[in-house]
Amino acid sequence: MLGNQPTDGSLPVHNPGNGALLGEMPVLTEEQARQAVEAAQRGRRAMAATPAHERARMLNAVADGIERRAAELAVTLAAE
Repeated sequence: MLGNQPTDGSLPVHNPGNGALLGEMPVLTEEQARQAVEAAQRGRRAMAATPAHERARMLNAVADGIERRAAELAVTLAAE
């Protein structure tokens, strides 16, 4: 899925160390890739228009979430 739209399927993601299946990643059409880039550009413009104190609040909330899941993220990132 890309947003709420189905993609052209998926590709498996394996642990290069042991070959275990970790998950899947979506396969996008050229149009879906273009839409994803456009959405990211809209997001960048929206963030640029957001006051600095609000951007800081949002980024701190993201950092808090990363810190809460640090052990889980470390395992996943090491496996990839």
